[in-house]
Amino acid sequence: VVGALGECLKFEHNRSTLRRAEGIPHLVNLLNYTYPPLLENVPMVLRECAEDPESMRIIEQLDGVRLIWSLLKKVACSW
Repeated sequence: VVGALGECLKFEHNRSTLRRAEGIPHLVNLLNYTYPPLLENVPMVLRECAEDPESMRIIEQLDGVRLIWSLLKKVACSW
């Protein structure tokens, strides 16, 4: 489902709809889970959200950038 959401968010009006529906905090919270397929898709969805400046501000306020960075470091160390 998260992957499909990422495809939908390629369109600007869907990004603003997700932001107005307060969906970004829920997506950032998914970065705390450990299910690998979910952790592959959530950063891609947040990347699409970040195309919108207001959504990027929300992601930054929720510490989403740090969570994604931590996830990337964890993946890099496991190679």
